[in-house]
Amino acid sequence: IYGRKASLLENVSTGGERVAMVQVVDLDRPGSPNSEFTCHLNDSSHLEMKQLELGETNGKLYELVTTSTATFDRETQPIYKVIIICNDSGIQAKSSSENFALDIADVNDNAPIFVDRDVFSMFKSTRTGQRHFNPKPPTQFEFSVPENAEPGAFVGMLTAIDLDEGKNAEIQYYLQKESGDNASLPFVVSREGEVQLLHAIDREMQDQYEFRVRAENTDNGSLFSTAKVIIHVTDVNDCAPVFTGSSMLEVSFIHFCAA
Repeated sequence: IYGRKASLLENVSTGGERVAMVQVVDLDRPGSPNSEFTCHLNDSSHLEMKQLELGETNGKLYELVTTSTATFDRETQPIYKVIIICNDSGIQAKSSSENFALDIADVNDNAPIFVDRDVFSMFKSTRTGQRHFNPKPPTQFEFSVPENAEPGAFVGMLTAIDLDEGKNAEIQYYLQKESGDNASLPFVVSREGEVQLLHAIDREMQDQYEFRVRAENTDNGSLFSTAKVIIHVTDVNDCAPVFTGSSMLEVSFIHFCAA
């Protein structure tokens, strides 16, 4: 458990941003080497310590600030841990350390991404232990439904994920508004991503339907992804054989007699 904690919004630091203040004192005799000390971080790649003037007060005051080259992406690394180490200048030097953790707070910076049923195969691990989404998610889904299915029948389920967290990761699904009219489409998509049959269909009239579905965040749809959905209407034996044409084929026979 880290003794000191602070938080910082991801993707907003431009360097030099203060995240914490730390005061350190040494109770040995003031002015002696035993009371003189310096502090540093075990890792200064993302945070650094800067000493501030403390006036007449005993001890030293430091601020922890972000480095000029640091970037903070919660989806890559949600927490940064460092150790504050202080060493005095005595002959038999003494040292103290304090754990510090910087939690990276989420910003809605990831659009929903459609996934296959095997969600875990869509992820890859990084050296930090975090899971990152495979950059080649599916963009098309295919389902089938028999032509005699009842209205309201389940056709398929669309699933998307969002690498953000909390409210920023909530997703709703909608039929994508196209230039054509979706009013005649015999399918509906629920806010949860379920594709259902809206009214009766006939394979002999149309055997395939295509439309696009939009997965978007629940805030105002500022971030979204779309996927193509193809639904195949499968045949049911609902038609009897039918004779075609009105004329009968006449066949003439020629008899040959032996001489």
